[in-house]
Amino acid sequence: MALEDSFQNQTIQEIIQQILGSYSAARQETFEQHPLGTIVRTVMKQSISQVVGKGWNVKGSIGNGNWAETPWLAIFDPQVTTSAQWRYRVTLHWVVIQL
Repeated sequence: MALEDSFQNQTIQEIIQQILGSYSAARQETFEQHPLGTIVRTVMKQSISQVVGKGWNVKGSIGNGNWAETPWLAIFDPQVTTSAQWRYRVTLHWVVIQL
């Protein structure tokens, strides 16, 4: 079973907990095409989009070419901005604690 499949039919809280639980270990692995990227960019995006409804842009990332320190998810009002680099946005940054 692919990692992405294990996240289907879970609550947003459960998905976030699983992402946080596996992120530190995942960062030690190869970044390119890592399944956790699919989870954040696709599964989390779909879950959040269902909650916020139409009219909002939802984007998530684990990094761009390299692992981000923390994964992030942003909710954009397209009338204000469509980018995390311009104007206002709601962004969720997870804190990853390495023990």
